[in-house]
Amino acid sequence: LKKGLSSKETDIQITFHHFCAINNFTFLPIIIIQNLFGEVAVARLFFMNLGCQIGLWTIGVGILGRRNFKEAITKIFSPSIIAITGSLFLSISGLNAYTPDILITITQYCGSIAVPLILLIIGASLYETSLTYHLRDLLYLSFIRLVLLPFLFLWGLSFLNLTKDALVIAVVVGIMPVALSSTPLTRRFGGSPLFAASAALFTTLASMLTVPAWLYIIRWVIKTV
Repeated sequence: LKKGLSSKETDIQITFHHFCAINNFTFLPIIIIQNLFGEVAVARLFFMNLGCQIGLWTIGVGILGRRNFKEAITKIFSPSIIAITGSLFLSISGLNAYTPDILITITQYCGSIAVPLILLIIGASLYETSLTYHLRDLLYLSFIRLVLLPFLFLWGLSFLNLTKDALVIAVVVGIMPVALSSTPLTRRFGGSPLFAASAALFTTLASMLTVPAWLYIIRWVIKTV
């Protein structure tokens, strides 16, 4: 798919590759799923997001840092993936029951400030955004991210023995645009921050047309909405 880009800049191609693998799997889906399916479905979304987060901090970050193998591996072993691994270990082993309350309180407070902090960072990253920056590539990316990949995703999921609830949540996540959080990620791990910011805004605006269309298709195909 990268061969369809008009730009041959390595940073833009890396960023495009990242967008094909990672999209907005949290903030926008929460709004849609909560309004269509309720609080229980949102809980399922957060459970699914555990896998999405692992994918982001391994595949997504690895793509951005893949100028060489050593650099990619170094960036994968970030504080985020260490925190996820540690949390899973505590939960699965049952050791979380023996975790001191003061530590749990500290982590809860840190977690509560994470969302507003990342929103501030994202807002600052969008300062130089231009909807005409590599416009042809933005249009191409929008088609890939909002039309082609959701179709392939829906087709691939049809071969899995998923419950309808899980299938719908997975499809809703699959039709989402580029994540705004990808902009600060490109600054930290590699890629083109300006193209990332432009793509996030461009595809989010375009999703105002494509997401309702896909939801209509989901209603017709799965008969659950």
